[in-house]
Amino acid sequence: LHLNAEQNRSLQASLPSSSRSSTNSINQKAQMEQSLQASLPSSSRSSTNSINQKAQMEQFLERYTKEQTRQDYRFWIMAKMMQPLLDSLIEVLSERPTDRALAATGEWLRTHWQPSVMRPNASSMLVYLATHTGMLTDPSGLQEHIQRELSRQ
Repeated sequence: LHLNAEQNRSLQASLPSSSRSSTNSINQKAQMEQSLQASLPSSSRSSTNSINQKAQMEQFLERYTKEQTRQDYRFWIMAKMMQPLLDSLIEVLSERPTDRALAATGEWLRTHWQPSVMRPNASSMLVYLATHTGMLTDPSGLQEHIQRELSRQ
């Protein structure tokens, strides 16, 4: 409280000191508030920073998927199935400050990490694999398809 009063006193001293009428007091108060507001850091994140953070997370996810798929080609299936969910998570995290990332992730998990949300993704992935890879007739075709997809990215 004392520190705050001292800071305000120094601000008041820097203001022009003409006659102390009620209008002048109102002007001084407005100038003090303006000076205080100008000295505060911006609380909003710039959109460029948010876009850069989102791009970095997407690049990390892509790189991680490639690395893990090289070790086990089945990882690609899980990553592609989860892609819409991960895009949603990246969107949520890119909008929040870094210090709120853990809380935002917890909130996101409670709402999105549900069987009812994941089931359609799994179903569409199975349809994709059956129609594009020929794995039903030739199981080795799945691994070849995944390798082609990796080399295309």
